[in-house]
This record gives sequence, C-alpha cells and structure tokens, in this order.
Amino acid sequence: VLGPLGALTTLQYNLTAAPASQPRNAFFGQAVALCTCYILHRIPALDVWHRVTLAPAIVATVTARLGLIHPPAGATSVVFSYERHGIEDM
Repeated sequence: VLGPLGALTTLQYNLTAAPASQPRNAFFGQAVALCTCYILHRIPALDVWHRVTLAPAIVATVTARLGLIHPPAGATSVVFSYERHGIEDM
C-alpha cells in the first residue's frame, strides 16, 4: 500500500497545479480503484494473474472516461488485486 501512497504524496505536495493531483481526482480515482478490486475479487473464476492484469486496465479506462485521471489509483488497483483483501482492508 505504500507505493500508491508515495505517489499520491508526491503529486499532492510537488505538483499541486496538476489535474491528477487535485482532491477530486485523488478521492474518486481511489474509490474507483477500490470498487473495481472489490468487484473483481467477487468473481470466483478469476485467478490472481487475471485480476492483476484486468484491474489497472479497467481503472485506467473508467477514470479516463469519467475525467478522473489519477495515476496512483492504477497502482492501488494492482496492490489490492494481488492479494485477497476484505472490505475492511480497503
């Protein structure tokens, strides 16, 4: 979880004017990533490698379509889709 957090703090403190570091993008981008991981964990036919490859692809597509570009959200989707986490961990 530290990888996405490090990227988030870099964006928040060093690139304050960048659209990807705005609070709206940060909050909703992370929410999209966590919801995507939660849904992918609920599909029993997907093994870990399918989840790890599908999660960032889905997150990048959905956040771009919604105008919520936030690169650390892609990293969050990889981290949380790699292991089996419960809703309390997200």
